[in-house]
Amino acid sequence: MLGALLLLSFAAAADVLRSGSLPAWRGLAFVVLTGGSAILLTGLPEHLLAIHDPHLLLPAKVGLAPLSGALSLTYLGIWMGMVAEDNVQRRISVAGSFTLLFVAVGMTIWALNADAQHDRSLLAISAVVNLISAAMAGTVALRGMVMGDPLARWMLMACGCLGVMVAGLYAKILQFSTNPWLWVLTAAAAAAYFFIVIVLTLVRNRSQKHLQKIARGDHSQDDITGLHMGSVLLSKVDDAMWRSLRADKETAIVAIWLNNLYALNDQAGQHIEHEIRMRLTANLRRAVGSRNVIGLMQARCYLVVVSAVQDRQLVAKTASRLFKWISQPMQVGEIVGEPMTYTPDVGIGVVFISAKAHRAPLPAMDLAQQLAQAAVQKPERILHEDFAPIAADTTATMPL
Repeated sequence: MLGALLLLSFAAAADVLRSGSLPAWRGLAFVVLTGGSAILLTGLPEHLLAIHDPHLLLPAKVGLAPLSGALSLTYLGIWMGMVAEDNVQRRISVAGSFTLLFVAVGMTIWALNADAQHDRSLLAISAVVNLISAAMAGTVALRGMVMGDPLARWMLMACGCLGVMVAGLYAKILQFSTNPWLWVLTAAAAAAYFFIVIVLTLVRNRSQKHLQKIARGDHSQDDITGLHMGSVLLSKVDDAMWRSLRADKETAIVAIWLNNLYALNDQAGQHIEHEIRMRLTANLRRAVGSRNVIGLMQARCYLVVVSAVQDRQLVAKTASRLFKWISQPMQVGEIVGEPMTYTPDVGIGVVFISAKAHRAPLPAMDLAQQLAQAAVQKPERILHEDFAPIAADTTATMPL
């Protein structure tokens, strides 16, 4: 259990160092405080530090457990979005958190002033408080599941693991049982609880970030394929051209035009288009590798940028490989139980840009797309051209 908690703590700390966001700090506080409370209840600190007086750590044991419960209940309310959605969840979360906070303070003071003979009574009261805390968390999660939250059932499962963890830890510290399988179950439940909660938190945070991005009108990444587009793609193309300039080499922009992307939409709906785009993107990444820039000019036009071109023949072979991989027939969707065959109608345009033209990425990208569109009508399906910037090109705009 300690190993799992240390691993999760390192991951949470790395997330704080990477992003420094409030949710990252919440995750770190949750793992450290709740995990630390659980480790205290195992008796491991006394063993490692050779502490012979069990009363010495009693205030921390009876105080940190309700405090971590208050923190967990607060974060659960935030995760559920209870401020905007449900009064019952909000009341349980807010009232329960404040109650647990006061209980934590009161029990810490009591433990500091109590004699050793009251240790067992304090631990028993702490056990009841924490089981009630787990029950409140389960109630909030159950309420969310009933109201249709798709992730709430997994959070309810986590709360069940929390209840098993709390019961097992207090069964050990109060010496209700010495069955080693109970300790195995307790450790497994603790690891599962923290793992499920952290994964669910990451999923919900990513969803919230996505909604915020949409609300800001940020279209820098395609929702279906995950590829860069718009101004972000333009900046990456510009960076690739600068790398070519420093190496005094050419840049190659390869546009792949998918002429019949919407061919099956009338028969099977837009989800077929999404499946096609995702599978073509996977094939494109396999063919191109991770070094080159990959993006979208628009839904039907993929873009690959090869910087510091050593040999044009290698680029030509890459374009041929792209055409071979992307133009393969595929089985997609189902109509009355039968999959449909989709054969991509592909054209590829390749534009070579000399180092001197490195300040004109957008006109070169437009030219590559135009070549790819024209290549659909050609037998060879691949057209090449050198880019020669002219004054009129500076007004070119990226298709949306």
